[in-house]
Amino acid sequence: APERADLYMALGLAYEAEQNYAAAERAYGRFAAVCPDCRPEADVLLAHAYAAAGDSARADAALARPKVRASADPGDIAAALIAMNRRTEALRALRSFPKGEVAHLALDPRLDPVRSDPRFKKYLTAPA
Repeated sequence: APERADLYMALGLAYEAEQNYAAAERAYGRFAAVCPDCRPEADVLLAHAYAAAGDSARADAALARPKVRASADPGDIAAALIAMNRRTEALRALRSFPKGEVAHLALDPRLDPVRSDPRFKKYLTAPA
């Protein structure tokens, strides 16, 4: 039976929430293996996991891989940049997020470090 890539992505996010970064890394690797077209998204998720685990060199390398910035979810790019302590760059990345879809950004716990930033609040409340 074919495997569902989205389940590996969700599993990786769940492992990260539990601070089990090694398991998250494995899940994201499987996500990319099951869905080769999802590699840029897997890389940005890996960048977040690496940064959260304190491995800034691997986080930088994952975020610098081809197509990551062009095709990965801007919310996930922002989350990775926040974990890398690059808040201003993270808030800039959110500008490319579709305004009609910002509701889930208000709930994403990976964005908690910038939630009180006036620039983030302004972005969430700006008209579409």
